[in-house]
Amino acid sequence: MRFLERTFSALRYHRAAYLAEFVASLLLCAVSILMLTVRAQGLDMRQNFGDRLAQFTPSAVTKAGQLIGGVQRAYSQLDSQLLWAWGLLIGATALVSFLFALLFARRRRQESLAYLMVGKSTGAILAQYLLESLIVAGAGFLAVWLLCLLFGANAAGWLSQLTRAGFSDQLQGTLATGTISRDLTTLMHSHVTTFSGPGLLVPNQAPGARPALALSGEGWTLIAIVGAVAFGQAGAWLLHLGRLRWHLRRSQP
Repeated sequence: MRFLERTFSALRYHRAAYLAEFVASLLLCAVSILMLTVRAQGLDMRQNFGDRLAQFTPSAVTKAGQLIGGVQRAYSQLDSQLLWAWGLLIGATALVSFLFALLFARRRRQESLAYLMVGKSTGAILAQYLLESLIVAGAGFLAVWLLCLLFGANAAGWLSQLTRAGFSDQLQGTLATGTISRDLTTLMHSHVTTFSGPGLLVPNQAPGARPALALSGEGWTLIAIVGAVAFGQAGAWLLHLGRLRWHLRRSQP
C-alpha cells in the first residue's frame, strides 16, 4: 500500500515532467498505430490483388508477368519499409526514454539517496520509478485508443489513400508507365471483370466483402511502446541507482 502511495505522490509532485512524458507517449502511440494501419491495409490490398488475379486465365497471367512481378515487388517493398520505419520508431522510443530517465534522475537524486539511506533495495526503487512512467505511458495509449474509437473510420479512410499513393510510388519506381499500361490492357482484354484496371492493382477489398476501414495495431503498439519505455528507463535508473549506491559505500567510514 505504501508503495502505491509513494508512486501516486511522485506523479503529483513531478507532474510537469510527467505531463511532457504523457504528450510524448501519446504522439508515439498515435504514429505507431498509423504505421501499423498502413501496413495492414497494404497487406490486405496485396491479398485482394492475388484473389482477383486468380480470375484470369494462366495464359493472360503469363503475358502480363512483368506487371504482376512488379506489383508483388512494390507491395513487398512497401511492407518492408513500413516494418523498418516502425522498428526505428520503437528503437527511438527506447532511446528517448533512456535519456529522459537520465535527466530526470538528476532532479530526483536527493529522493533516490533518501530511499537508499533508509534501506530500500535498488529493485524496489526501480519498480516504483518504472511504475510511474508506465502509468503515464498507459494513459497516453488510452487517450490514443479513445481517439481511435471516435475518429478511427475517418482516419482509416485517409490512410487508405496514403497507402495507395505509397504503393503507386513504389510501382512507378519499379516499372515504366508504358509497361504497366500494356500489361493492364492485356489482362483486361483477356477476361471480363467487375473492376477496372487500376482496381486490380490497388483493390479496396475482395469481391463480395465489406470494406474494413478501421485502424489496427493497437495491441502491438501497447506492447512495443510500454516495452520500449520500460527497457530504456530501466537501464537509466539502474545506472543512476548503481552510482548512488557506490558513492554511499565510499562515503562510509
